[in-house]
Amino acid sequence: MEPVIGQNFQRLLDHLDGVADQSTNIPSGQTLDIRQWFNYFTLDVIGDMAFGLPMGFLGNGGDATRAKSAGRQEYCIPSTIDTLHRGTRLSTTLAQLSSIRCVKLAKRLCNTTNWLKQSTGAQDRSQQDFMSKILKDREGKDRGLSFERLLSESIVFMNAGSETTAAALSSTLYFLLSNRKCFEKLRAEIDARLGPNHDGIVSYDSAKDLPYLRACIDESLRLRPPIAYALQRLVVCPQGAIIAGHHIKQGTTVAVSPWTIHRNRKLYKNPDEFDPERWFDPEQLSNLRRYYIVFSQGPRQCLGRHIAIVEQQILISTMVRRYNMYLADQEMNFVIFDRFNSNPGPLSVKVERRVFVD
Repeated sequence: MEPVIGQNFQRLLDHLDGVADQSTNIPSGQTLDIRQWFNYFTLDVIGDMAFGLPMGFLGNGGDATRAKSAGRQEYCIPSTIDTLHRGTRLSTTLAQLSSIRCVKLAKRLCNTTNWLKQSTGAQDRSQQDFMSKILKDREGKDRGLSFERLLSESIVFMNAGSETTAAALSSTLYFLLSNRKCFEKLRAEIDARLGPNHDGIVSYDSAKDLPYLRACIDESLRLRPPIAYALQRLVVCPQGAIIAGHHIKQGTTVAVSPWTIHRNRKLYKNPDEFDPERWFDPEQLSNLRRYYIVFSQGPRQCLGRHIAIVEQQILISTMVRRYNMYLADQEMNFVIFDRFNSNPGPLSVKVERRVFVD
């Protein structure tokens, strides 16, 4: 996993170096929408991990296939319509129209993933990517899955493995650049671990045990969970369940939004503030651990949560160590488009290479 992250991250660093060093046609000091480039990075990573094949977003510097927009709208359109107009005739009509739209978007993805159909037979699937595991059962026999089923799985991989992590990376960097004391404290922690004259990619072994780095990531995820949508759960126990002192009957659908519970003033001090130090406060830590549901909880929680954390630990530590970065507008309002995913808007930053002094 780490080699895949490293190879794609190096492509991102090459671009950032070009912005910072004027080695490209981009003038020094020009702003860069880092959120967009985080998304290209996560798409390339999940393409390698899920399918064992390059997607080329970083190399092309754009979404030429429109796979990103197709995958995003595939999820956000139905969920938004259902939430806003539930139980009305308009809801039924809009849902039907959105289904047609989403089918067209999914077909557009076929242009991007047509190689997937070929790869089920023509290519050697000996590599250990996710799709290889789906195509074969435990005995190595072909499952005989249809291309439509594989396309559906590929959309899930592309959305869950890219949009959410890109949103998390963008939010963490935004909070660090908006809170310079936190940025400098994190940089000092990284410098102490790595020593002088190291401006390459920070390894996972070096980053995984940095407590303040993890606190910054967790605090960012608390404030801006990539999925703020209240994921529904069904009460299945015949006797029902007791939730917050209330008896809930069997068959009842329940849900709680991570955005809401993570900002509950009864659980946290100053819950709307970015404060990584709270993760070292014994009085708050028990609630943080108990009610932290950014990846959900239980047997149905996010399967890719460990990959998402590893990507953030490597990228954030490397970028804080390697570059001097600033928000293009210190007063900017970093907006969130809350669909099924909470997709952030543009994040314009200025990037400079850091000068290391012996």
